[in-house]
Amino acid sequence: METLQIRKVIEQHLDSLKLEYKHDPERRLFYVNIIGKDRKKLPIMVSYSKNWVKVFIYLMNEKKVPEYVDRAIFYRLLLEENFYTSGATYSMTENGSILAEKEIDTMSALDLRIFRNCIRAVLYAARYFYKEILKI
Repeated sequence: METLQIRKVIEQHLDSLKLEYKHDPERRLFYVNIIGKDRKKLPIMVSYSKNWVKVFIYLMNEKKVPEYVDRAIFYRLLLEENFYTSGATYSMTENGSILAEKEIDTMSALDLRIFRNCIRAVLYAARYFYKEILKI
């Protein structure tokens, strides 16, 4: 599938879900604002290529993890919890940014239900990160 086609599909899905977004065509990236229960905006991102669509959210930089958090336990939990977050995983960039993300193939992304579940999985992983992993 061509990137222009997948971009249009993502736009249609975001419109169908009534989500506010901006698109950066050079980076093939959508910036999507989801309003949380506390009325705060949760900025998620959706990147795409010919073969893959990735939904992700920035959680924090590892340098900002509170001092009281045991790093060994923290990193172990990030790895272990990858099995329990509805298919979303935790990852870290080379700059130390901790992300919750889920990647699906473009054919699966054509299905609005699968796309919506992908967003939900990432939001669940983000909520779990703040409520459970950081409170260790």
